[in-house]
Amino acid sequence: MNSIKINQIISHLIIFSIYLIPLIGLIDFLISIAAFPGSPSRGRVDHPFSVMIVGKELLILIMLMLLAVIAVYKLKIQAISLIILMVVGFLMLHTPSLIVMVSGFRESLCFVYVIAGKLFSDQSRVNLKYGKVNLVKAIKIVLLIELFFALLQTQLMPPVESFTFLGSKPVGSFINPNTLGVFGCLSILLLILFKENKEKISVLYFTCAILLAFLSGSRVAITLIMLILVINQLTVMKPSLLKLMTAFLGLLMLVIIITNINYISNKPLALSVIEGDRVSNIINYLTTTDLFHLLFGYGWGAHTSWYYILSSINSPSIALDSLYASMLAQIGLIGSVFLGIFMCWLFNLGGKKGRYLLAVFAIIGIQINVFEYYPANLLIFLALGIFISENKDSINRRTIQTVTSLSVRK
Repeated sequence: MNSIKINQIISHLIIFSIYLIPLIGLIDFLISIAAFPGSPSRGRVDHPFSVMIVGKELLILIMLMLLAVIAVYKLKIQAISLIILMVVGFLMLHTPSLIVMVSGFRESLCFVYVIAGKLFSDQSRVNLKYGKVNLVKAIKIVLLIELFFALLQTQLMPPVESFTFLGSKPVGSFINPNTLGVFGCLSILLLILFKENKEKISVLYFTCAILLAFLSGSRVAITLIMLILVINQLTVMKPSLLKLMTAFLGLLMLVIIITNINYISNKPLALSVIEGDRVSNIINYLTTTDLFHLLFGYGWGAHTSWYYILSSINSPSIALDSLYASMLAQIGLIGSVFLGIFMCWLFNLGGKKGRYLLAVFAIIGIQINVFEYYPANLLIFLALGIFISENKDSINRRTIQTVTSLSVRK
């Protein structure tokens, strides 16, 4: 298999993986609007199509594994792929059982998209047919589909997740309103970061992302979408006075949103942000766990959704669903510090856009374990691979220009 064919296969798989986002949740969506029997919920115990759940997860795994094999074959001598494989291999070795190992393997597959995204970007510079134009088009179409799903659910779905200003709180095709809100934020973020200098994004897509964030009722998603919009507005403005005014208004708007976040997200007004369930769960974990497991954790993959499914645990005693709580439980304080350093290094390879993505990754991690939750892991790590490739290409071009300039002077 030659190099061109490998790159084309990866490009097709990446585009397909974006369109796959609403497809793998289609049956869950049909259940939510009573087109299929069953009741919409985040749980999987009473799902009427259990085979579909297994098939959905296997489909994602097969695609990721195929990308992994191709990417490793293609990049086997490049430093970034070797470092990623070494880190993932080290994490996989930190396991006390086969169930934890399998669960950790599923988490680790998100790193494959970094390599795949880099190959995708490299290919797009060689052949525009396989470039970001098709990727951006796919994101726009899926964003519109998810908004359509969400709007239908506000009118047709029972209020299993409470209400919003339009009706029932929607879950899209994700069975989780938080994931829906995060998807809206990531979609518009990637459209902003992928666009060319003179390209403009239609108001339609900004509206879609804002609606998904607010309809989801996710406090993290609502805050994040406003932060993304303010920063985007600052980047397109040139006069310093306008930037200063926009920054002030944006900061004021964020303060208003954060201080009234429970009202905006339609949550009980007395619900504390600082003393919420996630903070209480972390404190409970820290105060009830022995010193060894506090330092080293229970293994890469422990206390994840797959771990609970494979262990036949219906409801964990302590829900560690945020990224930070999950990392504490899996690899402990020591492992979390080293993983944090590695993630900072990895995202920094993407340059300014990579560091922006790292900040978004950290904010989303307050609510969900980004390594585990599809499609957040797909979108973030795929984009990171593309930014790493673009940043490397930009550095190479600047180096060539500097050398050329010095040669001309001589």
